[in-house]
Amino acid sequence: MYTEQPDRGGHCFGAQDPGAGSAILTFIGSRATRSSSLSLADVAHHHVALGIVAILLGHLAVSTTLSKPAPRISGEYLHFQLALALAALGTASSLTANHLDAFMVYAFLGNDLVAISALYTHHQYIAGFFLCGAFAHGAIFLIRDATLTQWVQWLIGMRAFVLSHLSAITLFLGFHTLGLYVHNDVMQALGTPEKQIAVLPVFATWLQASHGGQLGSTLSGGDFLVHHAIALGLHVTTLILLKAAMNARSSKLMPDKASFGYGFPCDGPGRGGTCDISAFDGFYLAVFWMLNTVGWITFYWHWKHLALASGNVTLWRDGSLYLMGWLRDYLWLNSAQLINGYAPSGVNAFAVWDWMFLFGHLIWATGFMFLISWRGYWQELIETIAWAHEHTAIANLLQWKDKPVALSIVQARFVGLAHFSVGYVLTYGPFVISSTIAIG
Repeated sequence: MYTEQPDRGGHCFGAQDPGAGSAILTFIGSRATRSSSLSLADVAHHHVALGIVAILLGHLAVSTTLSKPAPRISGEYLHFQLALALAALGTASSLTANHLDAFMVYAFLGNDLVAISALYTHHQYIAGFFLCGAFAHGAIFLIRDATLTQWVQWLIGMRAFVLSHLSAITLFLGFHTLGLYVHNDVMQALGTPEKQIAVLPVFATWLQASHGGQLGSTLSGGDFLVHHAIALGLHVTTLILLKAAMNARSSKLMPDKASFGYGFPCDGPGRGGTCDISAFDGFYLAVFWMLNTVGWITFYWHWKHLALASGNVTLWRDGSLYLMGWLRDYLWLNSAQLINGYAPSGVNAFAVWDWMFLFGHLIWATGFMFLISWRGYWQELIETIAWAHEHTAIANLLQWKDKPVALSIVQARFVGLAHFSVGYVLTYGPFVISSTIAIG
């Protein structure tokens, strides 16, 4: 009864016309011609089916567990559960971003490039932070909750095998991808652009055609290169996070690392060389790589969609083969609206994005003050200011109970990382919105 009398093909969801049906669950398929979106009844059908599959899998997992001895990892370990939840939600957020313009469930969303661009960027950043958080809480679980059970011992025993292979993959991707970009930049600089290397995505083009696309439609050597650059960023980020988590309990340099906790200060090479070996230090470094990777992903998606919307795919095809093309033909060429919010002719509606752009840069740049976490330097600066305060008659009228001290290295890195990340996002957001408004 739930599938009887579905909506007719020309019906726009929610409109009171003869085409409106009463079915709750349907499988009409494809997009509605008028709204360019999937039928909400189809979406509901999909979610019901997915829920049934999840129930069956959960029942299978429980019945299998009950027939065996108690699991090694108890449900009381909240950090382990949080790590799994963050990994699942991060993956789902990234998939949502990538399917926004392929399977749109909101009517007429396909006609609003600004909204889709903002939603895509938003969900990809959520995915990046959630996935980094998953590894962070996994490392905390290994340090605080996990005992040296057979499962943990197996994980620690596998770290050399896993990390060495992942390191080899990242080195291969790094040298080959960056090498091609640099070669093409050099050829451009020497005035011989015809000598650039453009590796065409043959298999991707074939896959696109097998799903109904046109052969050779919009895929080019730039797509091939940027996908390998994204793969490099993903693998490097994963390598750093995995290394931090798998070495969180112990390492050859520091066998008793677990007793020092998730993050501990750097002692320098003169006292054992404990710089950048804590699990927090790995998370700290990986977030920068994650932000780089999300930047490459969003740059690629946004530039490609701007090119398609403006009909200027040739500029994308030629400029995406070398690094200067990304800086000039994407960032600089699409900055005009943002820069001209305050123009000689007066202020316009883009001025608010100008201010947000500048404010994001301020937050981002302030982060470097904390990222230069030399405790001795900052402590000396603070003590100099305190000494001057005490020896100045007017300033000395205000007394303090305890003199200020500098942040520790762990604290300074956390504060600096927060500033850097927030400023990074707030800087790119206004650029995406203003440049897309200009096209759309």
